[in-house]
Formats: sequence, C-alpha cells, structure tokens
Amino acid sequence: MHVNMAGLAFRECKNAFKGKAKKLVVGTIALIPLLYGALYLWAFTDPYKTLDAVPVAVVIEDRGAMINGEMRNVGQEVKNRLKEMGSGKEGFQWNFVSRAQAGKGLEDGRYFMTATIPASFSECIASAEYDTPRRATMHVSYDRASNMLASQIGETAFHAIRSEISEAIAEEYWEHTFAKINAASDRLGEAANGAEKLSEGSQSLQKGSGDLAAGSHRLSDAMHKLRGGLADLETGSNALSQGNIRTEEGAGKLARKMGDLNAGIKQLHEGSRAVSSGADRLYTGTRKLSAAGEELKKRVKESSDATGRDIIKLFIRAQNPGVTKDDVLENLEKIAAGLEHESHLLNSKLTLLAGGADSLSAGSLQMKNGADTLEKGLSAAADGSASLAAGSGKLAESLGDVSRGSAKLSRGIYDASRGAEKTADGSASLAAGAGELSSHTPELSEGAAKLHHGLSEAQEKGRISNTAEKSRMMSAPVALDENNYSRVKNYGTGFAPYFISIGLWVGALIATFTLRVMNRRALLCGMNPIKSTFISFVPFAVMGVVQSVVLMGVIHGLLRLQINNVPAFYAVGIFTALAFMAIIQMIMSVFGIPGKLVAIILLMLQITGSAGTFPIQMTPGFFRAVHPFLPMTYSVMGLRQAMAGTGGGFVPAAIGFLVVFALIAFILSTLAALRKQNVKMTDLHPVITLE
Repeated sequence: MHVNMAGLAFRECKNAFKGKAKKLVVGTIALIPLLYGALYLWAFTDPYKTLDAVPVAVVIEDRGAMINGEMRNVGQEVKNRLKEMGSGKEGFQWNFVSRAQAGKGLEDGRYFMTATIPASFSECIASAEYDTPRRATMHVSYDRASNMLASQIGETAFHAIRSEISEAIAEEYWEHTFAKINAASDRLGEAANGAEKLSEGSQSLQKGSGDLAAGSHRLSDAMHKLRGGLADLETGSNALSQGNIRTEEGAGKLARKMGDLNAGIKQLHEGSRAVSSGADRLYTGTRKLSAAGEELKKRVKESSDATGRDIIKLFIRAQNPGVTKDDVLENLEKIAAGLEHESHLLNSKLTLLAGGADSLSAGSLQMKNGADTLEKGLSAAADGSASLAAGSGKLAESLGDVSRGSAKLSRGIYDASRGAEKTADGSASLAAGAGELSSHTPELSEGAAKLHHGLSEAQEKGRISNTAEKSRMMSAPVALDENNYSRVKNYGTGFAPYFISIGLWVGALIATFTLRVMNRRALLCGMNPIKSTFISFVPFAVMGVVQSVVLMGVIHGLLRLQINNVPAFYAVGIFTALAFMAIIQMIMSVFGIPGKLVAIILLMLQITGSAGTFPIQMTPGFFRAVHPFLPMTYSVMGLRQAMAGTGGGFVPAAIGFLVVFALIAFILSTLAALRKQNVKMTDLHPVITLE
C-alpha cells in the first residue's frame, strides 16, 4: 500500500504533540533557547551603562609643584577629571578616601580596585625640566578575585586616564619647548646680524691687519733701538747708583757739618750785630769829623784873618824907625812863605779831610745799611741753616731710598732690556701673524657672509608658528582613524550569535526528552529508512523552527539588539535550528540514550572551539584544529554577519555549511535506521520510553 510521505509526517507531528501534557512540555521545551539565550543577553546587553555603580577607591596625596613657572597640583586635577567622568559610561563610582580606608575597603571587598596618587606626583612631572627626570606613577591595585572583568575594565579605564594626563602634560611641555625654540630662533636672528657686522668688519680687519703688520715691523725696529738705549741707561743707572751711594755719604757728612755751620752762622750773626753797632758809631763819628772839618776851615779862615792882622801890625811896626826895612821884609817874607805853605798844606788836607769825611760818611752809611742787611741775612741764614741741617738729615735718608730705588731701577732697566728683546721678537712674530691674518681675512669675510646667510635661513626655518596646535599634535602625534568596516552597538549584539547558537543546541538536546528520535514501528514494517528518518525528523524540524523564531523574535522585538539584515538573521537562525536538530537526531539514533552525553560533550567542544568569544587564533592549537569542523562555527559566523555585518557574502556560505552538516547528519541517521530494521535479541526486550 502506497503511503503518502507528507501524510505520514503530519501524523508523526500530531502524535508528537498530542495531549495537554505533551503540549505543555513541548511549549516549555520551545522556550528553553529563549530562557538560556535571551535572559543572558537581556542581563548583559549593555553592562557598561551602569559602570558608575562599580565602587573604586581613589587616594589623592599630591603636594603639588612648580611646573613651567606655575604652581600646579596634578593630583587634584586628576580628581576633578574623575569627578567629571563619574557618571555614564566613562567612569566608575569614584570614592575619594584616605590610604588606610582604601586598603581596608579593598581587603573587605567594598572596592574592586584602588588608585593612589602619591605626594611626589606633581614633583615627578616637574622634574622633566631638570637633569634627572622622574616618571610620575599612579599606583593602582586590583582585586581580580572579586571580579576579573571589573578589574580588566578598570585597567582599561586607568590606562585611558593615564594617556589623557600624559597628553595634557606633554602638550604643556611642548608649548614650553616651542617657546624656548622661538626664543633661540630670535637669538639666531641677532647672531645673523652679528655675522653680517662681522663680514663688514672683516674688511676693516684686513686693512687693520696690514697696518698692524707694518706697525709691528716698525715696533720691532724701535724695540731693537730701545734695547740699545736701555743698555746705555742700564750703564748710567749703575753709575747713578754708585753716585747716589757717594751722595748719600756726602749728605751724611753735610748733615754732621751743618751743626758747626749753624753755630758759626750764629756767631757771625752776633758779630754782625756788633759791626752794625760799630757802623752806627762810625757814622756818628764821621758826622762829627765833618763838623770838625767845617770848624777847622772856619778857624783857618780866622787864622788867615789873624795873619793878615799880624802883617798889618808888622807893617805898623815897620814904621818904627828902629826896625829896618830888611828886617821887616825878611819877617814878612817868612810869614808869607810860611803862611802860604801852611795855607796850601792846610787847604789840601782840608780838602782831603772834607772828601774823606764825605766818603767816610757815605761809606759809613752804606756800612750801616749793609750791616743791617747782613744782620737780617744772617738771621735768615741762621734759620735756613737750621732748616738746612734738618733737611740734610732727611736728604741723607732720602738719598738712601734713592740709592735703593736706583738699584731697583737698574734691575728694572735690565728686565726692560730683556723685555724689549722679547718684544722685538714678539713684534716680528706679530708682524708675521698679522700678515697671515691679513691674507686669510677674505676667507673670514666670505665665511661670515655664509654664516649670516645660514643663520638667517636657520632663523626662518627654526621659528615655530601655531605652537598651540603643534603642541597638541606632539602630545598625541598618532591618531587612530577608526573607520569601522562593521559596527557593533553594544555588548549584547557582539555576544548574541554565540548565545543564540548555544541556546538552539540546548533546545535541540532538550527536544529529545519528549520527541521520538526514530519511528521504530515504521522501520519494522519495512518502511524505507530514508522515509522513516525524514518522518521522524519532521517533529524535530517543527520544534527547531518554533524555538528559533521565538528566540529571534524576542531578540529582535523586545531586546531590540542591532540587526542589520533581518531576513538573513531569521534565515540563519532557522537553518541553525534545523541543522542542530538533525545532528542531535543523528547522535541519538547512533548512540541511543548515551547520545545525550555525546551531545553535551560536543556542546562543550563547540563552546570553546567556535570562536564565539575570543578569536580562534587566541585559543590553543587543538581548538584551532577542530574549529572548521564544528557546526556552531558557521552559525556564529552567519549570525554575526546578519546582525552587524555590511555584506551578505558570509550568510549564504554559513547557511550552505549548515545544510551540509544537516545532510551528513541525515545520512548517518538513515544508516542508523537501516541498521535498526534488523531485529536483534536485545530488541525483543526494548527499553520502555514515554512516547
């Protein structure tokens, strides 16, 4: 009798889901993937949005320091930044406590981690300006035993905080450095101006060096002449030294004799006073002598007059007859002759006396005046001789100094002579050097011009513009251009393919608790094993479709995870459920009840080898080896591309591999059915199962 395969399949499904108890069980089994996959995804769809509920202790002990001329406390700045990060996805629940409180809280589990900024934090940052820079350290302690993922998240967060602080500090450092470079560039400009002046001055230097060479030659000649003169001067200075010695000895004698001279001058002064007194008396006597001469002249006149009277008397007597004429004449002649003689003699003497008296009077006057002058001069000479005596003593002492100085002069002249010789030699060398300098001055001028050009160019190239932007760039010179080929919005979207696959595998395994793996009665009736396997698979297929649609619908409609390609998402889910149902049917057909253990072992193998969490490259070699042969590998790959991928190329490939796995499982199930058509003794005592 011909049996319609579709009818048989429908009847198999009807028998599988017949009865309220079975319907309840089947309904519950249909929700198993939902309970496993959807609940997990619901709990961890976006765990980072509640990151601020994770308690972290922060200890700020920074004392602050002078950084780039400004008092800074980087620890407090970090604290302010953490407070800004304290809400939303950026930060934890920051608790600013003491070091003791942080340690106690980490110990008793109140904090997942602690961060301590030490007292020298700012000082270490400021040390970049000195010769011994020190790296600033933020001490972070993790309690990984309490929650490893929280510690890993915290580690990532603190690395980000460290990078942010480092970039800010580096930006300030670069600004300070660029400012110094610009200042140095300005000084290069000044140096360029100096080089230009050097180039100009080198021309004057060339002329001056030529003049210097000529002058050095003249100086050398003059030094030779000076050396000869100094030799003569040395000879004279030696003679001067000897003369000074003799003069010093004579000055000593002079000083000793000045006492005797002073005494003689005093005696002469006293004699001059006597002379002056005698001159006064002489002058008075001469005045008297002159007066006596006048008196004598008067008396001579009177005598003359008396003689005249005697003559007259003689004449009268001559009238006396007793007196002869001759007697009278003779007496008269005698009187006349004697009178004439005496008169002449007296007149001459009186003349001499008058002249001598006048000369004596004038001489006595001059003598008196001279005596007065002599007295004054001798008085001054006495004073001067005393001063001379004192000065001669000092002269003797000074001549001693002069003698010693002349000796030093002699030695100095000798040294000067030697120096003049060296100066002459040096002048010759100077002349040669000046000539060489003059010959190389054009090179100096050319080099100075090149230096000016180079410094000017260095100033232009060395000056840094837009320092603020460049400082920001240098603080973080490399930027990440994160152009995502595909984007995953949240944690749930990333892990959904993995947990969907696990849920559908578990759902397929649980389905064997209520669904019949193989219609043994049909096989014993001689039904084709292929038909029997297919008819037995239909209830599994229906259950798988229901499980996948329910799970996909909740993820799509309620959890609202990211799904870029909805049809592909549902298609991959359905084909995954069908493939897993076929594989579980095959395992149970081949191994019987122990097949459930095999299915669980295969589940564990796929959890670790399907690359649902970490990339397969990060797993041991065994899992990398079995990875291509695991059906969950392709379900995870297809669901990832359907949910977050940009193209559908991987989806058909994943479905194709799932179909291949299902066909292989179906073939193996058919072979198992074929084997079961042969009745064995053990089959006569079958295991009672609930159908």
